[in-house]
Amino acid sequence: MDKILWADRGQLLQLDNTDHEHQTRCIGVSRLGSAQASPHQFSIWVQLRGSSWVDSREGRFHLKRGDWIAFERDSRPEIQTDRHGLCLGLALGADAQKTLARLAEMTLFSGRGRVDHRDARVFARLWRGARPR
Repeated sequence: MDKILWADRGQLLQLDNTDHEHQTRCIGVSRLGSAQASPHQFSIWVQLRGSSWVDSREGRFHLKRGDWIAFERDSRPEIQTDRHGLCLGLALGADAQKTLARLAEMTLFSGRGRVDHRDARVFARLWRGARPR
């Protein structure tokens, strides 16, 4: 993991530097914060508390607690949380995507769904564990 970035209390975080398209990043958005993912990274977001609005190339989505959503590389989603919201994201760089495809013969697809409380806690634990040491 290369970097953790956080947008909180009205901050806007824009990840559009193409020099870092190969990096994988953990992104947190909370309490009226917003973040816009890089156009070069596959991203997945899980809403842990409150709610968020997501604007992307595919449209506008409302995430409630327990919702997850994943976007293709060129979707460039922008996430805006409400005043009680907490949304955690993972933006996978090109290197991570190639490694997944090679080692696990796995392809990532965009989609949307729900996770139960236990799976959301596991995701949060893994997200925190992915921080750079």
